[in-house]
Amino acid sequence: MAGGSSQPSNTTQTTKVELPAWLEGAAQDNFAQAQDIAKQPYVPYTGQQIAGQTPDQLQAAQSIRDMQGQTGAALGSLGAGAAGLGNYQATQVTPQTLAGTDLSAYMNPYTGEVETNALKALESSREQSQNQIGDQFLSSKAFGGSRQALQSAVTDAQVAQKAAETSAQIRAQNFTQAQAAATGDITRNLAAQQANQTAGLNAAGLDLNAYKTAADIYNTGQQADIRDIGLLDTSGGQQQQMQQGQLDLQYQNWLEAQGWDKSQIEWLHQMIGSAPGSGNTSVMSTGNPGGSRASPAMGALGGAISGGATGAMIGGPAAPYTAAIGAVAGGIMGGLSSR
Repeated sequence: MAGGSSQPSNTTQTTKVELPAWLEGAAQDNFAQAQDIAKQPYVPYTGQQIAGQTPDQLQAAQSIRDMQGQTGAALGSLGAGAAGLGNYQATQVTPQTLAGTDLSAYMNPYTGEVETNALKALESSREQSQNQIGDQFLSSKAFGGSRQALQSAVTDAQVAQKAAETSAQIRAQNFTQAQAAATGDITRNLAAQQANQTAGLNAAGLDLNAYKTAADIYNTGQQADIRDIGLLDTSGGQQQQMQQGQLDLQYQNWLEAQGWDKSQIEWLHQMIGSAPGSGNTSVMSTGNPGGSRASPAMGALGGAISGGATGAMIGGPAAPYTAAIGAVAGGIMGGLSSR
């Protein structure tokens, strides 16, 4: 109808952001887990953070303490020993004589037994000879005559002389052997005394030279000990650095473990924000769409609601900020579109 006035329209648009049921449940679970984490008390780190001295370092320090005063004591002892050599007296040589030596200790203790056995053997030979003489004269029917008696007497005399010679030889041989053994001991004793005297003099000279060089040797050894202690301390320092690195690593691992649940919550939050279908929007209209425009205030309100909901669905750690920004931007755009 020309020139007719349009009737006022009453139109309402509602924008609604709907989340899938599975996504809304995941968001609620994530928020519940975050609340549980936020309620956890502060947990201080109770592990060791500073590496202590290693056994090598402690041993090096103890070795240095043990060396205190050793040099003076050692040099004092060496000086006293060198001074003592000034009063050294060589051992005296006292030779022995054969005349003053008791030969009984050198006599063969089995001489008497040897002599007895030898005399028994001669007696047995004499008896055999007498038996042979008796048998000889018996067979010639002259047994018991003067001739038999004479021959028997000659045999006995020969045996007796042989026994005396044998006994004298055994005893003389024993004495000669004892005298030779004693002479050998006397000679060896004299040589030993002379050798001991010479050895004592040589030892005194060697001791004197040793005292003269002992101080230098001691100082050289002390310097070597100091170098060894330094190497031991260096090794202990390297071990200490390694232990400190291990302690630092343990502390870093503890920090990561403390933040692990929080990082998992953040990761889940990001996954929920970027999940497909997290921003489904539906628009419903009621009233007469053919009427006049809606008021700018109503348009701005609707745009703010729509923008805030859409911004919240972006997710991530900045979700509160994106929701606010979306609300402002939506309100501005809604107000412009209603003019």
